Amino acid sequence: MKTDLRSIETTYALPGIQRGSRGYFHKWCDQPFYDSNLDYPIRKTYALVELIDGRVKLFDPELVKFLEPLKKY
Repeated sequence: MKTDLRSIETTYALPGIQRGSRGYFHKWCDQPFYDSNLDYPIRKTYALVELIDGRVKLFDPELVKFLEPLKKY
């Protein structure tokens, strides 16, 4: 695993994931999102997160809290 990943903490409980669970942020992902009221897909942004137990999940951005500032290269 890369060691330069940013640590995160979940800010809300989800099924199978407790509030305050920790993990590592990998990147932002755009995924198509279909609304039954629209005739076309829209895009939604998610955080790709690897949890401490090894599971990889997509989270809404407001459900993750970064635990350290972004390092400038």
